[in-house]
Amino acid sequence: MLMGGGGASLPLDSYSSLTAAWGVRRLKSSYTGNLVGLRRSSDNAEADFGYDVNGDLDVAAITTWVGEGTAYLHTWYDQSGSNNLTQTTAGNQPLYEASIIGSKPGFGFDGTDDWMAFASNLDAANFTGFMALRLDDDTTLQYIISNTIDTNNRFVFGIDSRDDRIKFRRTISGSYIDGNRQANPAVNTDYIVSIQATALASLLYLNGAAGEAGSALEDIAPLSTGTKIVGAKTVAAVSPFNGHISEIVFTSAVSSLVFEDDQGTYFGVAMA
Repeated sequence: MLMGGGGASLPLDSYSSLTAAWGVRRLKSSYTGNLVGLRRSSDNAEADFGYDVNGDLDVAAITTWVGEGTAYLHTWYDQSGSNNLTQTTAGNQPLYEASIIGSKPGFGFDGTDDWMAFASNLDAANFTGFMALRLDDDTTLQYIISNTIDTNNRFVFGIDSRDDRIKFRRTISGSYIDGNRQANPAVNTDYIVSIQATALASLLYLNGAAGEAGSALEDIAPLSTGTKIVGAKTVAAVSPFNGHISEIVFTSAVSSLVFEDDQGTYFGVAMA
């Protein structure tokens, strides 16, 4: 598919140590590849799609290609390197939607069996994460990211229906770090979520507002080992996410939170 985009500075050009950049727009000037790989329902054909002259996912090309059917995400290309999100099983692929978070494209995880795997660890002694997402349900325990392959360095991020909170928790060198959380996340509401983590503490921001301190006993418990996935706790779709995701970015450093303001602007989310 045709790809365009000008030479102006892009949101992640000033960020180093990127470990993942999955988006529905071109995020780095050095990236010239496709953004997503889709499968259409009419005949299960697959195709890759890049960005248009504005740097946004080429929705017009996708609409023409899909026709009267629907499309599903089989690959979400990593703009930071080769840490692609993939799902080869048709029944587990998230639904492509042309207009969801801030009227931008995104992908719907059905709360039943949708998930995608990634290869390279997002965790490090220090790291920062940014996400644009929408919750469709908050009545069940849901894992949005489960980065659990390493027993010493792992984290989980999700929705805990037991006390109605969106939560983050990690371990480092085998020891639990108390999670950070935000109370009462609303369904059908667009959120920009940011996480900053060090070897000693973590902070979670929801639309720019800092969360409250968490308790390790209350927060979502990570697995000791497992596949690194987005959309559920395990590849058996335990505790699946019911909602939409349009962008996920991680760095292996405590990075500036300037990018969350860019996300807020792009996805039309008011930031604190």
